[in-house]
Amino acid sequence: MESLPTLEWKVTLGNCSIGEIYDEENLLCIPCGSGTYSLADPYTAKTCSDCPDNMSCLGGRIYFPNKGFWRISSTSDNVVQ
Repeated sequence: MESLPTLEWKVTLGNCSIGEIYDEENLLCIPCGSGTYSLADPYTAKTCSDCPDNMSCLGGRIYFPNKGFWRISSTSDNVVQ
């Protein structure tokens, strides 16, 4: 009897959001932890970014500039004094 080739399927349920990183191996959306953030596409980003000294990062995409600093928009991580 002839054996058939083995097929492997990867299925993703739901969508990852900005502030998460997609783990291809485990097929999970992993949120960025406290002290990190991500504004990148969760399917292309490999890691969360460390929080710069001039920002406070609560994890995910929740971050804000520290006192005396501001950012151009809520979708930018460019913080100026």
